[in-house]
This record gives sequence, C-alpha cells and structure tokens, in this order.
Amino acid sequence: MNHRTAVSIVRLRSSITEGVRKALDLIGGIPCPVHSGTKVLIKPNLIRDETSTVGTTTNIEIIRAVGDIFREKGAKVTIGEASGNQYN
Repeated sequence: MNHRTAVSIVRLRSSITEGVRKALDLIGGIPCPVHSGTKVLIKPNLIRDETSTVGTTTNIEIIRAVGDIFREKGAKVTIGEASGNQYN
C-alpha cells in the first residue's frame, strides 16, 4: 500500500483556532466522513506537567479548536490520554 500523509504549515496571524481551521483547509479538510453522532477520540500529549512550548505536550487551545471543529459537524468528541513514562 502507498499511503501518503498530508501536512500543512500555517503561520499564525490571529487565533490558534483560525490557524487550525486554515491548516485543515490546506489539506482538503478532515480526511474522513464526519456526521451527526460520529464518535471521535482526540488523543493529545498531556502526560507531563510541562507547557506546550517545551514540545512534549499539546497546546490546550489546539485541542479545543480540533474538538470544536468536530462538534460543529455533530460528532461526539472524547478526549483521552494514557499515563506515560513515570506518570500516572
């Protein structure tokens, strides 16, 4: 199989939410069908007590923006994280 991963890079000029929306638009939108009742799991990296500027955790505004985009389409969004390394 030949699978390609779509990547977009966006310079933030306003809000993180607008940046996430623009990044999705650049890759053609959400790459799977989403409709009312679709279950979506967002798995961010939140396993350490560090700010997102360190690079090991996801910025909470990005998580919120992605969740909002899916909820606007009627999806049921769950955010789930596992323990990692020495953390519970």
